[in-house]
Amino acid sequence: VRAVAYCRVSANESDQLNSLHNQIQHYTELFRSKGFTPVKVGMFYKKNGEKLALEGIFSDEGITGTKKKNRKAFEYMMRCAEDGEFDVIFCKNVQRFTRNIADGQNALKRLKQLGINVYFEDGGLNYFEHEDIINLFMSIAQAESRMKSAAVQFGIKKAQQQGKWTSNCP
Repeated sequence: VRAVAYCRVSANESDQLNSLHNQIQHYTELFRSKGFTPVKVGMFYKKNGEKLALEGIFSDEGITGTKKKNRKAFEYMMRCAEDGEFDVIFCKNVQRFTRNIADGQNALKRLKQLGINVYFEDGGLNYFEHEDIINLFMSIAQAESRMKSAAVQFGIKKAQQQGKWTSNCP
């Protein structure tokens, strides 16, 4: 089986970057230990625009999962899928794959048409067998993202009303 992994974190903070490093290391070791066929395609896109080649790993650093826009590794992974470069995608959980139900469903449906399954390790779910559950998790992830955004916006507004700086000083 020719396997790849998709990894993503939404912030450039040290704990998030550590999580991304751990995801990459986990899949590199998993593929080696399970005897998956090495896949030459893969890419690590950094938020600063730098990109590094990674065999079998597609990784977006510091990019939100709420939109496909700016998720260069994800876009490249989908192009490689169209080219038949691999058979299966591993991802830590649905939230890492997407936080947008429309984008997620479109991507997963296209991958299924191509015969490429997607395994989400948290929950032991795969798209071929658990499509409805995965769609539910995508919906929850999207709602969670919206709630977080509303909470942050509320905090910023309250801080501004109190005369506090909420960005860099002019």
